[in-house]
Amino acid sequence: MKVIKSFIIILVFYSSCTLSNNKPVFDENMIKLISENPIYSGNQNIPPNYVSTTFFVQGKHGKILLLDPRELEEIFINDYSSWKYDKFVRKALNQELIIKNENIGKPFELDKEVMSNYLKHDFLDFLKMYSEKIELNDRYMLKNDIQKQQLFSVLFYSFINNYLSVFDDYIGCYFVIKTSIYTKKNL
Repeated sequence: MKVIKSFIIILVFYSSCTLSNNKPVFDENMIKLISENPIYSGNQNIPPNYVSTTFFVQGKHGKILLLDPRELEEIFINDYSSWKYDKFVRKALNQELIIKNENIGKPFELDKEVMSNYLKHDFLDFLKMYSEKIELNDRYMLKNDIQKQQLFSVLFYSFINNYLSVFDDYIGCYFVIKTSIYTKKNL
């Protein structure tokens, strides 16, 4: 019973945060870039610049799914191929679609402490709480000592505020980068 009450409280907090009129909207230029440059069916010799980032979508049972771009495309191909790809991408990345496929991505629940911090602070102050330093404009390096569920939650909140995450395996840390960096033609 206590688990059910906790789940309902989390769901109410999450709903009030993401379903309000102030809900962040995923960068339309990024949606266009993803839609026009699919990984599997694309004709390019060089993979798109977003290929090593992570995406977040709504999963079953109130969970969030962490996906790589290939997994997002696989969901489209397997479950939504009757839709136009740009419609699917827009709805999925704007958290307007519940992905029912349980065999793809990494499902997780939002961390309560991270959620509380997100609700109490403006986004950049929230992001600075979990960052070690600012690398360049609109790029943040996350602290290495963040627990997995907290890390995924920080990455999710960054995502819905138009920051993509990428893991730098050379130095062993995550960076969050404003989507506008990816959509610039000079990248």
